[in-house]
Amino acid sequence: LSRIKKSVRKSEALHRIDTIKENEDESWVTFKLKQSTNEDPLQFGSEYSQREAFKDFLHKRQLLRLKARKENKNYIPDLEYIKEELRERHMENLSKFDIILENIEEDFIEDSEDVK
Repeated sequence: LSRIKKSVRKSEALHRIDTIKENEDESWVTFKLKQSTNEDPLQFGSEYSQREAFKDFLHKRQLLRLKARKENKNYIPDLEYIKEELRERHMENLSKFDIILENIEEDFIEDSEDVK
């Protein structure tokens, strides 16, 4: 029931809220009272066990961050795909260059024949 009430409170439309509530300055106490609290908090036997659990949590979180960084750092794209793309582009450029050379050679031959 409390979960349903909480979800209803979160899903209220802004235009349906009373204008009186909007004009009021909300104090820190009322703000904190409106926030939900953890109904089933973890219980530790001593401060030492609580500290150890917190250290374990921090260690696990640090390992997850390091793994995420390592995956980004060692990212290697599919090299075969890139090589094939480069080969195709190179062949296209060569074919364009060959066409240009053929046109130049033909022009040169035609010019030399006109001179004779």
